[in-house]
Amino acid sequence: MYIAGTAGHVDHGKTALVKALTGTDTDRLPEEKRRGLTIELGFALIEGPFPVGIIDVPGHERFIRNMVAGTWALHCALLVVAADDGWMRQTEDHAHVLKGMGTPAVVLVVTKADLADGDRIRFVREDALRRCMDLFGYRPESAVVSAHHHTGIEQCRDALFASLKRPDPRRFPPCLYVDRHFTIQGAGAVAAGSLVGGPLSAGDQAVLLTEGVTVRIRSIQTHGRAADTVAPAARTAVTLQGVRPEQLSRGSCITLSPGDFFTKTSLTAVLHGIMDGEFPKLRNHQEAEMLYGTRHGRCTVHFIGPKGNRGAVTASLSCREEPVMFWGQRFILLRPGGSEILAWGQVLQPGRCSAEDRGPLLQLINAYGGIPEEIKSYALLRLAVRGCAYMKESPKEKLSLLGAVHIPVGSWYIGETLLKKLARRVLALTGRPGGASREELCSSLEIQESCVRDLLSFLAAAKKIARQNHIYRSVSEKKILSPAAEAFLKRVESGGIRGLEVKHAGKDDRDALGVLVREGYVIILESTLIFSMKIYKQTASRILEGRRSGDLFTIADAKARVPLSRKYMIPLLNKMEKDGLVMRIGDKRKVV
Repeated sequence: MYIAGTAGHVDHGKTALVKALTGTDTDRLPEEKRRGLTIELGFALIEGPFPVGIIDVPGHERFIRNMVAGTWALHCALLVVAADDGWMRQTEDHAHVLKGMGTPAVVLVVTKADLADGDRIRFVREDALRRCMDLFGYRPESAVVSAHHHTGIEQCRDALFASLKRPDPRRFPPCLYVDRHFTIQGAGAVAAGSLVGGPLSAGDQAVLLTEGVTVRIRSIQTHGRAADTVAPAARTAVTLQGVRPEQLSRGSCITLSPGDFFTKTSLTAVLHGIMDGEFPKLRNHQEAEMLYGTRHGRCTVHFIGPKGNRGAVTASLSCREEPVMFWGQRFILLRPGGSEILAWGQVLQPGRCSAEDRGPLLQLINAYGGIPEEIKSYALLRLAVRGCAYMKESPKEKLSLLGAVHIPVGSWYIGETLLKKLARRVLALTGRPGGASREELCSSLEIQESCVRDLLSFLAAAKKIARQNHIYRSVSEKKILSPAAEAFLKRVESGGIRGLEVKHAGKDDRDALGVLVREGYVIILESTLIFSMKIYKQTASRILEGRRSGDLFTIADAKARVPLSRKYMIPLLNKMEKDGLVMRIGDKRKVV
């Protein structure tokens, strides 16, 4: 399904056009009837090759917030220009909103053809088409109509259905921003809005943001018809279970995928100017009103970089209340309390931009004048900025992004250049005497621990490193002990079957002892005795010599073969038990 909507100056015939197209009068409120002025959003359905939901928006500047709430998810907009008035101030503002919201298609409709002669109609049409070309970058389909005489309506319908075939580059997570809500006695709370990003079915468990309330979809209607499942994009009303009516408001977001949304009071975004990429009305540290989805709230704009290509400016937005936004979501900035448009923008990431990301992010946004078309998700943006990114689904193939090749490493993509750098660092660390633990590698590589884990598995599979217990070593590593370690090992070995007591190892011996333990040259028994691994194995063999699996022996039997006191023998037997050589049964040991 598709959703289309009107846009244009007040009293240019938007509601009359919708009635001529659909037979529905979308002005439903008594105040709208009395004043002859659209105030709230109106809804209708147009039948044709496929059903299209129509949203009629108010044209008066005071209701610009309602207008934005009706246009955020449109596939096509009917940009209305009255033949007698021509292109007006609100026509311009509404056109900028359509551009800012990324509306894929626009149809120019010259209305009130019965109030102007042919020359005037041709002038208004060509002037409006030229302005659309300058603003949208293409010459839209157009029609000349008179709703009063019902002329040109079929041409308008044809232009609408033809324009709906234009591709939509936007990416939406499954969600429904509420633009109407009410309570039905006996049924409960009802929320309505434009469903995007994915289907919704009766019985689904969803989340109501920002309240964080889990709700159940009891029933669904689309354009007044009951449905078990509704596909995007469609006008949808849902009856909710698990939510109180007062928890619903315009701007509430119902989603099956809450992890795709940001709910932080600070955001990093790219802003675009209204006039030739400039910001004549928007100053640094200025307060603005942010309109997105069907919500709006106040924020303060802080520029974090110079103006880039095509006037794009990266900024940090400090919001008074937690917004409910997804990556890449488009928004409009208004002067607080007024109707003057200051800029439009897209969300780059939650929170403020870190110092390490600032340079690469600014370079990227400034070079492309915004988010490059190749970057279609937050993960890909992080990949372009940081050189590595976690992917929800483990990647299988190499990825080329903005001219750089990225390699699948476990659940991550890592840029080819960065991967070589990280691999060299890992090999250098694991090639030291004693190798390196994962904790040491995590602190040295300065990437997330899960990325380090996948990187180590990747290098192990490539037979670049090997793991022994919790220590990683380079496969090509030559085990060369330092003079200090060699000297300390000789001291331990000179103790023979009695080894060396830990208390006799000085402070200067600690580093050497650590290396010898990691390399497996020595073992520490019960934190008190240091044994040479070679002598430990020889001693254990002497104790077990001639004994078969299942045989029992006592400490006295062991001492008969190895002349050690209980001070040494018991820690030695406990180590043999830990290694799975023997099992203790009472006062005896059983050969395993």
